[in-house]
Amino acid sequence: MRAGSLLRSNVGLPAFYLAIAAALWLPGVSGAQPAEQKRYPWDHQPGECFQPSTQADDLTRLSCAAPGWTDFAQAKTNFDRLLADPDYDLIERAANDLGFSAERFASGEYLFEALYLSMVGNFQITGVQGARQAAEWTAAKGGEGYSRLAEALVYYGQAWNVRGSRAARTVSPEAWDLFYSLLEKSDATLNVSSEKLRRTGPWHALKLSIAFHHPRYKADRLTLLKSAIAEWPDYLAVYTIPMEILHPRRGGSFELMEGVAQFALENTRTKHGAAIYALAYEWIFRMDHRHSIAESNVDWPTMRLGFRDVETKRMVRPWMWKNFAGLACQVGDRTEARRLYALYDKSEDAASRTDSDPCRTYANAPSDAKDAIGASGARGPRRP
Repeated sequence: MRAGSLLRSNVGLPAFYLAIAAALWLPGVSGAQPAEQKRYPWDHQPGECFQPSTQADDLTRLSCAAPGWTDFAQAKTNFDRLLADPDYDLIERAANDLGFSAERFASGEYLFEALYLSMVGNFQITGVQGARQAAEWTAAKGGEGYSRLAEALVYYGQAWNVRGSRAARTVSPEAWDLFYSLLEKSDATLNVSSEKLRRTGPWHALKLSIAFHHPRYKADRLTLLKSAIAEWPDYLAVYTIPMEILHPRRGGSFELMEGVAQFALENTRTKHGAAIYALAYEWIFRMDHRHSIAESNVDWPTMRLGFRDVETKRMVRPWMWKNFAGLACQVGDRTEARRLYALYDKSEDAASRTDSDPCRTYANAPSDAKDAIGASGARGPRRP
């Protein structure tokens, strides 16, 4: 190398390093300090917790802990709050944190169940506002995450606005055609969602809801149910959605409902015994004041086993013991009802019990009392 070339190279080195240093410190250029991370509206940590961590302040930052998704009701409320004043960066982050998690709340629900419940209320039910927000969310964040589910829920909600809650025989042919067309749009939206979303519990839940309401997808129902169970065998909605749609009041039968319940038992027995079977029936009859479980095709010995498996595996919230006892009363199983009330009385909900509860009165009556308790608390038929 010639001397002149060497001299020019050495002279250029300081300028080169200065240029690098300037790039590292100029705002907005790669290497600059990142901006403070957005925080959720309910996050009241000090600002230092949102600054980039350094070795000097690591000890201080140990006290920084973002409010976690620790409570089902609060998580649902918090996501509702984000949608009420939308910031799609925060909405996307919260949806990802909840929706792609396999973790559960202490009460037993998956984190994504709180998200899905909020999304049903804010996209399926709110009509024009929900449609606008779903479109804005996809436009802002690209549609790889839960915004596609929001769009599908909008179409699903529109379908039910057309169908209404009236008896099927009173729905006009034109309304049925539009109902099915909107269900197909909802299904098509689910089908173009990301692979990651297609593996989530809420995606499977909505897919099953569509398939069990639309006769076009009748041949696909079992395959979809198996697929959902393969991904989320412990997600109760996978079983209760088809059971609810196949209920006699919707034109189904107790025989079909029991078929789904047995399918649930078959697929969860190894891990949970009969617990899912019992939990599914409890969910179906929890708010059903028109029918008693004694009218259904439930296998009561399996239900009794399910109650014990729920107890052993701690899969129950305290208030459920009272609901289980109510089912036992309906079929005339006084001994089991008394046992379940004893479990309820040991729980944190015991203070809410009343001695006027007709099922409790029945459970504690002499063993030679004759009648069971019906769905509304009145005396009803006894199942052998």
